[in-house]
Amino acid sequence: MSTLLSGLMSRVVAIVAQGRGSNGALGAEAQVRSIPAGAFRTTPNGAPMTETRITTEAWDRAFSMWALSIGVGPYDNRTRQSSQFREVRLAVDVGYVYGENSAFVHVWPGSTESAATVVYQVTQRAIGNAERISRALCFLDLYQDISDDPIIVAISRDGDSVVSDLGAGRLLCRTIYRVTLELNVNNNYDPPASP
Repeated sequence: MSTLLSGLMSRVVAIVAQGRGSNGALGAEAQVRSIPAGAFRTTPNGAPMTETRITTEAWDRAFSMWALSIGVGPYDNRTRQSSQFREVRLAVDVGYVYGENSAFVHVWPGSTESAATVVYQVTQRAIGNAERISRALCFLDLYQDISDDPIIVAISRDGDSVVSDLGAGRLLCRTIYRVTLELNVNNNYDPPASP
């Protein structure tokens, strides 16, 4: 058994950082929308991007996720149905370095991207990458697997991607997603029991 959001968080990591679908196994359209493995990386220990101990070396194109809320959304909350729908609002934060930090730019795998150039194009990188991530995360063939519990029914962007300058050569881009999950009433989603 998994906890309520562990499958969702693992799937986001697989799509954004591990190249889910990039080998063509999920179809040609999924391959086009997929993100190459290594283009983005998770923060150390899944720490939030606001963690001040994340070093500059680990900051560029690192990302973290925050579950902001859960609710019934537009769905009826019938507690005796065999499956129930819930809406989760999920923030995906991606960090970028700029200015004199070109030595710490995490370049796109297999690209001609130049750290010395893109370090000064930070907002263009952030917005372009936000769109790239959104196109992958919101594509059904990449996020859905009906064997999941709970099942990820839908992922859609919830508003704009917003760029914030944190100072000291660091920029953060946040995009919020609305995720619909189908929960099985026979699972309590508690953490696994210890052996």
